[in-house]
Amino acid sequence: MYPQITTVSKTEFSVRTLVSERDTKLARNTDVVITLVPSPGDRKSVTSNSFSPIPWKILTFPAYSTTYRSVTIHSEIAVCTVKEKENGVLIPQLSETLTKGGEIVLKLAQKEGGLYWESITAEQVYVSTDFGDKHGDRRVTVASDVLQQTARTQTTPAFANDNFIIKNEYEDTRLALCLTEEDGQRLLIVDLGTLPKNKRYTISGPLYLQAYAMAEQMVGKPLELTDCAPLLGPVAVVDLPESAFVLYTKRNGSTMLRQP
Repeated sequence: MYPQITTVSKTEFSVRTLVSERDTKLARNTDVVITLVPSPGDRKSVTSNSFSPIPWKILTFPAYSTTYRSVTIHSEIAVCTVKEKENGVLIPQLSETLTKGGEIVLKLAQKEGGLYWESITAEQVYVSTDFGDKHGDRRVTVASDVLQQTARTQTTPAFANDNFIIKNEYEDTRLALCLTEEDGQRLLIVDLGTLPKNKRYTISGPLYLQAYAMAEQMVGKPLELTDCAPLLGPVAVVDLPESAFVLYTKRNGSTMLRQP
């Protein structure tokens, strides 16, 4: 049984540094890298050979300062095709918002010759999840240190487990998940890798946040999280507190993020 995907219109996440108490000071300049990924809620973090979290926002904090940073999460997830720049940053191209329980299909318009996304609502689509060599589809759950892939053989209504379903009827295409900002800017959150022709991804689980102290990262460039423990998370976006988290340096030199 897969959990429902919860759509949240807007959520605030904030971090601050303090100088009033010795043990809460930030001793060095720190970048806080924020990632957002769908997760089944198994409390593990996202890493996979094929799927990678992408920095959604990077918050910069100077040492020994009183600094406050806040970001707004618009949790409506979209899928997009991407292009990769020479520096490894992915640029969103053709995108479409995902509908819970529905299916979205990447197609090539025969007359115009251009790509487009076709949306099929939950009431219209039934999903075959036969994982044979010839007709195989992939079910993908993006979690937070592990990306789990499971298979089953049966036909079931897409809306029964309320997943996002992405299908490719074009050629092998690299895809990513993204969120749309209030100003319309699309920011990538997960690199899905290349989806082969006539295969599908099923994305399930609510949106989860993780935060890392990492230097020299770039928004839009997939993370390599080997041996990198998060400062925070995974925390469901719906469970984020209204008060700001406190970023500080412990006496042993490690960077910490304390819940309010």
